[in-house]
Order: sequence, then structure tokens, then C-alpha cells
Amino acid sequence: MAGVEVLDGGRPPRGPRAVRRLRLLAALVALLVVAGAVLAVLDARWRDDERDRLAGCEERALAAARRTDTVLAAMVAYLRPAFAAVPEGSSRDSFYAIVAAEAEEVRPVLRRALEVCRGVEVRSWHRDLGEQQRAYVAYLAAREQLVAEVAADGRVLYTADQARSDELAALREEAFGARR
Repeated sequence: MAGVEVLDGGRPPRGPRAVRRLRLLAALVALLVVAGAVLAVLDARWRDDERDRLAGCEERALAAARRTDTVLAAMVAYLRPAFAAVPEGSSRDSFYAIVAAEAEEVRPVLRRALEVCRGVEVRSWHRDLGEQQRAYVAYLAAREQLVAEVAADGRVLYTADQARSDELAALREEAFGARR
């Protein structure tokens, strides 16, 4: 068997072009993996930053709601004896004016909280955070609207509007849940 040539049944040797293509493909895959890792780290930081700003929004919104509740409830309690002492047919305009003035005093707290919450920028792919921000804004906007109406006419605080009360309660529940 002298002169017999053994043939290699394996792959033919790769040329320089094929080797370059494989290296380029490997480099591209490595680049994509690194870019994906960098984006994942950046996204986590963005999410944490958005979550922190929303926590500040929530804190301001709750503080504004509590302040508003406290002031308006105090006015109702404070004026209850006066309303009881004044006969139904008499003018109670001066009492309503006091309520309106107090409502006007607390409006800036609600407005500032609303501005803070509206100012929180949430990336569109962070849907859960975006929904939370929208809930805070919806509640504060509805609450500020009510207080603006009371500031314009104190009688509004004493009118029973069950639909509005239910709407505010639902918005508050959606925004804060058990955190109130």
C-alpha cells in the first residue's frame, strides 16, 4: 500500500475569508451581549430613579390630601355650632365665606403636589410606574378641582354630591390603596 493516499473525509480547511466572517460574527454577538447588559443596568437605574421620584410624589400627594382634609374638617366642626345657632332662613354667607377662604389657603398645597406628580417623567415601557403616576395625578386633579370650587363658594362643601364623593374615593383608592 505504498502509494495509496488517504483522503480526509472531514471539512475542507477554512479560507481566510471564512475565518474573518466567523470572527466578525463572534465580535458582533459579543457586542450585542455587552450592549444588552449595559441597557439592562441603565434601565434598572432609570426605574429606580422613577420609583424614587414617584415616592416623593406620593408623599406630597398624601400630605396635601391630609392637610386639605384636616383644614376642611376643622372648618366644618368649627362652624357647626354657628350654623346651628343661625335660623334656616337667615343668611349664612359670612360662614360660607370663611370656608371659602380656608379652602383657598390649602389650594397651593394641592397645586404643588399636582405639579410635582405631573413633573415625574416615566419611560413608556415602565407601564406600572406610569399607571401609578397617572393615578396620583388623576386624584390630585379631582381633589384640586373640588377645593377650587369650595374656594369659589363655600356652600359646595356642604352640598351632598354622592357621585363626586364616590369618584374621589375610587381615585384615592386607585392612587394609594391601603397606604392612606
